[in-house]
This record gives sequence, C-alpha cells and structure tokens, in this order.
Amino acid sequence: MGKKTKILFVTRNFSRAWGGFEEHVFRLFTMVRKYDFETRIITTDIIEHPKISGMKVLKSLGLFGYCYTPELSKFIIKEDPDIIHIHGWGSYVIERSITLGRYLEIPVILTPHEFFHRENIIKRLYTSINKRTLLKIPDIVIALTEHQKMEIKNYVRKSIVIPNGINVEEFKNMRFRNLEYVISVGRLEKYKGFDLILEVCKELNKKVVIVGRKTKYYWELIRKIKKDNINAEIYPDANRKALLRLLEGASLYICASKKEGFGISIIEALASGLPIISTPVGIAPELPNDFVRIFKSKTELYEMIKEMGNKKKKIFQKARQYAFQNFSWDNIIKKYIDVYRHLIR
Repeated sequence: MGKKTKILFVTRNFSRAWGGFEEHVFRLFTMVRKYDFETRIITTDIIEHPKISGMKVLKSLGLFGYCYTPELSKFIIKEDPDIIHIHGWGSYVIERSITLGRYLEIPVILTPHEFFHRENIIKRLYTSINKRTLLKIPDIVIALTEHQKMEIKNYVRKSIVIPNGINVEEFKNMRFRNLEYVISVGRLEKYKGFDLILEVCKELNKKVVIVGRKTKYYWELIRKIKKDNINAEIYPDANRKALLRLLEGASLYICASKKEGFGISIIEALASGLPIISTPVGIAPELPNDFVRIFKSKTELYEMIKEMGNKKKKIFQKARQYAFQNFSWDNIIKKYIDVYRHLIR
C-alpha cells in the first residue's frame, strides 16, 4: 500500500460540532479519511474538548485571534503535509499558514466561511488590506455561496463554490407535524436578531421556540420574554435529538441574523420541511422562492409570517427533497475529494 495523501486542516475554532463553521470542519476532517486520506488538524481555540486522533492544540499569545502562535510554523514543517486546507479569516494562525504554505511550496486551499468582517472599522480595515494580498496566495479559495464567490472574484487566483452540508440520515424519518410554533436556531447572540422575532411574533400571537448555544445574551432574552409577556421558550445547548424534534414540530423557520457565512440552520430547516423567512444572509437568497422568503424590515417580516405561516403542508416533501439532493454531505464530500486529488496530480 502506498503512502496516503496527508491533508493538514488549520482553523482557529474547532469543536465536536455545534454551529455551521465547526460542523463543517469536523465533517471534513473525519469524512475524508474514508477516501484513503490521512488527516491532521491544528487549532488554537477548543470550544469543547474532543478526544480526536490527529488533532493538535497550539497555544497562542495575544487577544481575539490576532496573536502569535509560537509552535505553528514548526508543527507544519514537521507534519510535512501534501495539502494545507485552511478554514477561517482574520487571525495569525490563518495568515501564517497561508504564507508558510507558499514558502514550502505546499498546495493551499482557503475556505474563509464568514469572509468579509463588517462588525467594526478595525475588522473592515483588516479585510480591505489583506484581501489584496493574502487571497492571491491559495491555489483555490472555496466559497460557500455564489454571493461569496462574487465578492472575492477580483482578488483570487481561482475560486469555486462548495456549500455546507447536512447529514441526510438525521432527517429522512421525519414525519409531518405542525404544533403551530415558529422556530429559530443559532448561537444566542444579539446579531442573530432573536429580539426582532420575539417582538413580531408577539404582535401576531405566535409562539416562538429558540434553540442555541448559551451565552450571556440568553439572560437578556429571558428578561425580555418575561417583561413583555411573550409566548416563547428557549432551549440553550439542546442536544441534537432535541433540536431535530423541535424542528419537526415547527410550522415556520425564521432567520433574522445580520450576518451568516452560510447559515446551516436554514438548510436543516429546509430538510425538516419548513417554510423559511430570512434576512438576505448566507445561502438564503440563493434558495428557491417557493421555500424561502427574504425580508429587510420589521414590516416585511410581519407580512411574510402571515403569508408563509400555513405553507408547511404544501411544501413539506418538496423542500425536503431539494435539501437532500443539493446539500447532502455524502455528495458534498465528493466535491472536496475531487479538489484534493486535482491539487496532488
């Protein structure tokens, strides 16, 4: 048996998969092994503490990812990978891995996920400067959506679109249920727009279910629900089985987020047969209008909830079929394998 091709994944964040970014990296890291590849992963920020073979956690000196990671270069040189696949944007570990890959003449793939930071002027300046230099180095930049690809087309050598994926087996046995509540899923952060969903659904007398990773913002939402007497339930850190059960029983999915790299929860809602209302973020604007409506104001959200709230039965099977055909990890992983094999020919 010949030597296996070694892929070194580099990411600032890693966990045993909660959230689109971490789930994406976790799936790739584990699934490509089935195709006779050897995988390693470098990370500097463990969200959880997984025991996974081939993972190396490096210490960083600094704040918020913009820091020095002393062991990084030494570790990459020692590993001597055939391909470096980098995930993320805006940290030392990402920048150094890109430039070191070029220096060592190792093929480099970059998947930025949330590509352009817009939260504050410092991050916008960072991206404005580095997109003109760093983005020209990777052999391939992988965008998660067509919109991302368009944003970077003038700065990269080559770009392709490979979307995020879902485990279809988790959704196949779902049956049609409608317990008449609106659901939204995501980290419990202010930018996710949960407060807007609560306000509009209160006006429409709709029950709201929110599922997401618990943060300090959780307590703000709890206070708002109690103060305004809103019919809502929050499930912080719900396990996977509970999340799927809650998706199955919902009548409508709402994403009110101000930013998303891809928005995997939108695809999971689609795979659950739910009509979807979303801000123009991530993959949402690229999905069929039969299943997804895009809103840009509170008034539009109000009207769309009235329009889409009773459509689950009509779209249930078609929405699921569309999600299974276009976002199955079994199909998406093959696209990555094609990219890896192309780079080592």
